[in-house]
Amino acid sequence: MIATRTLGKNGLTTPRLVLGGNVFGWTVKSREDSFRILDRFAEAGGVMIDTADVYSAWVPGNRGGESETIIGEWLKRRGGHGGVLIATKVGYSAGLSKAAIAEGVDASLSRLGIETIDLYYAHKDDAATPREESAAAFDALVKAGKSPKIADALAKQGMEVHVTSPAQFHDLLVTESAQYKAELKRTQGALQ
Repeated sequence: MIATRTLGKNGLTTPRLVLGGNVFGWTVKSREDSFRILDRFAEAGGVMIDTADVYSAWVPGNRGGESETIIGEWLKRRGGHGGVLIATKVGYSAGLSKAAIAEGVDASLSRLGIETIDLYYAHKDDAATPREESAAAFDALVKAGKSPKIADALAKQGMEVHVTSPAQFHDLLVTESAQYKAELKRTQGALQ
């Protein structure tokens, strides 16, 4: 079993090891290979996949969203995302304005084929947008039920609901380097 940690007091449990989805539509080009990796990850006990709206826009001919689309097709094929948490990010290309976040979440939900995103957060800081605007936009997503758990977890810890930087979640989401390396080593055998 993969080691987990709980964010806040609302019961959102995340694994210490998460499958990064940036390879889907990039170095893992075919859907069949992507599905095999995702199947094997789930079979080995993997419970969380991280992606982003920008993955893999850097590939010639891609526009971004390819990874989310492939993961969404896999989720549909397996009958939904029961038992698998989905994390995705916004703001790498379009910034973190209210409009960019609102449009981004709807596009991600559509590509992923799900109604809520378990963990939705900023890909990077946006110096051009006031943090208060980004915070209000993320708060609106919580109120709309599009990504309720993470904000609830933060609120119950007395933290403001503004996920304007992945660094703000470092202590919640990323283990110490030594713990991560130990978990990775234990998990590698299960995934082979």
